[in-house]
Amino acid sequence: MKKTTGMLLVDDDPATLQIYSELLRTAGFEVWEASTGQEALQVTREKRPDLVLLDVRLPDLSGIEVCRQIKADAALRDIFVVLISGAATSVAHKIDGLETGADDYLVKPLEIDEFLARVRAIVRLQKARAELQRGEEHYRQLIEILPEAVGLIDLQGRLLAVNPQGVAMLGYANPAELLGKSASDFILPADHERFRRNLAAALGTGSMRNAEYTMLRKSGERFLAEASAVVSAEANGQPAGLVIVLHDTTERKWVENVLGLQRDFGSFLSSTDDLKAASQRFLKVVLAHEGLDCGAVYLVNLATRTLELTTHLGLSDSFVKRSSRLAADPVRDPLAGARQARVRDQAGPIAAIVQQFRRDRVQVLEAIPIQHSGQVVALLNVGSRAGAA
Repeated sequence: MKKTTGMLLVDDDPATLQIYSELLRTAGFEVWEASTGQEALQVTREKRPDLVLLDVRLPDLSGIEVCRQIKADAALRDIFVVLISGAATSVAHKIDGLETGADDYLVKPLEIDEFLARVRAIVRLQKARAELQRGEEHYRQLIEILPEAVGLIDLQGRLLAVNPQGVAMLGYANPAELLGKSASDFILPADHERFRRNLAAALGTGSMRNAEYTMLRKSGERFLAEASAVVSAEANGQPAGLVIVLHDTTERKWVENVLGLQRDFGSFLSSTDDLKAASQRFLKVVLAHEGLDCGAVYLVNLATRTLELTTHLGLSDSFVKRSSRLAADPVRDPLAGARQARVRDQAGPIAAIVQQFRRDRVQVLEAIPIQHSGQVVALLNVGSRAGAA
């Protein structure tokens, strides 16, 4: 059922109020009347009209003050307010009225046909804006329930909006901490120039697909993410900014890395039956490839339920002694925690070895179980002293 547009007509002249009210009702609008500012505010709160036609000069509050109070009320601010004046027609007065939030300004006297035409045009505008706001609200709700992080940046790369997933991904407490910051603030400096190039290219082509960056959380922790973007346009078709979708690829890359390491370890084993010799060569290759400076390989001995520190690089003698004693202690399951994707916070001997790395001022990057022929045969710990606490 089509809703009849409701209007509140506010004027302290009874004759004007009667004439224009009857005119609007004849035109098919639902009309309420008020002759003072206070009455206008009361009716607006009770009836929630679509449009308030508000005389500037009223016996108590001015129309401008009434408009200001309506627009200051979160429950009423979407109501269209049109100021009407027969005297305050200077540019300064009009600006003053519009700056209070008024949506239009009419000047009396108005011919009846012109008045109705202007009112109908304002109603069309009000309906179009209401429809747009409903669409934006629907769009916002969709964005908020997406599992990916979604943000809106302007043409200079400043963050204008972000959904809860984006706030959580970047390690912040609320959107207010993020808004206004440059998107580059969340990207590793080494990737800044590539991000700027990709941003410029996206504005030219209309989109960007699966660009990978090393991102930074508020804590300084790094993570990998793929970014895709589409241009957000103004009503005139000109670019206004970009909507960016971020997908955290850290876990996927970690799995790919583990699978690659396991294949590499298998290739070393294929050239020798000596696990110790294979693990020494393997550790050197991994550290060189990853740009790291320390690590260790523990071979698994399920017969004795122990881990054996087989080879190490860049670790102190005291660490080697402590770690060797720890690994050699029989435990119920020497691989407790190693079957998880992350073992930093797992209980058991693997987590204890990780703690030994930390005590030796090594920033542990990964503790990775290495499989061969379907069995876990070794545990690889790699890290770096650079930036370690």
